[in-house]
Amino acid sequence: MKTKLLLLSTLSLLVTHLVFAQPANDDCSNAEVITGITSYQNISFDITNASLENEPGCEGSVSANYADVWYSFVMPVSGILYINGGYSYNRFALYDSCNSTEITCFQAYKAIENLQGGNGYLLRVYRAENNIGNSGQSFLMRAYETPENDTCADATTLSISNSSQTINFSIGGATINEEEGCTGSD
Repeated sequence: MKTKLLLLSTLSLLVTHLVFAQPANDDCSNAEVITGITSYQNISFDITNASLENEPGCEGSVSANYADVWYSFVMPVSGILYINGGYSYNRFALYDSCNSTEITCFQAYKAIENLQGGNGYLLRVYRAENNIGNSGQSFLMRAYETPENDTCADATTLSISNSSQTINFSIGGATINEEEGCTGSD
C-alpha cells in the first residue's frame, strides 16, 4: 500500500510540474528560433507560467514585475520588420544580442525600419504581471525588403506605350516618411 501511495504521490508531483512548467524560452539564452518571416507568421506563445522578473519593460522605464518569453531570428532581407501583437498588453523589445542595447521597444504593433538582412536579432515578448493570463497570446511578424526605388533619386523610369499597361509594385518595405502626399492631403 505504501508503494502505491508513493508512486501516486510521485506521479502527481511530476504531472503538476509538467502542467505548470516554465516555458522553454523563458530567458534570452534559450530563445525560440523563428523562420520564414518573408510572409506573415503567426507566432503563438504561452507566458502564463513564465518567471516574473522585477526589471524595466523598455530601457529607461521603471522596474516592475514582467513575465517574458524570447525569440531569435535572422532578418532575411534588409528593410522593415512588422510586428502586430494585437493587444496593448503584448509588449515587445528588440535586441541584437542577449544583454545588449535595446534597438526598439513598443506595445501592440510597430514597423521597425533599417534592419539588415543576414543579421540576427532577439525579440523579447513580455507582459505586466496583472496581464499574464489574458487572452491574445500570439503575434504576427513579417519582414519586408526595402524596394530599389525607395527614394525620388532612385525612381524607376516607366516607358509609356499606347497599349494598356500593368505596373506591379511593392510598398511594404518602403521607408516610412512623415511627409505630405498631394497638396491638401494627409
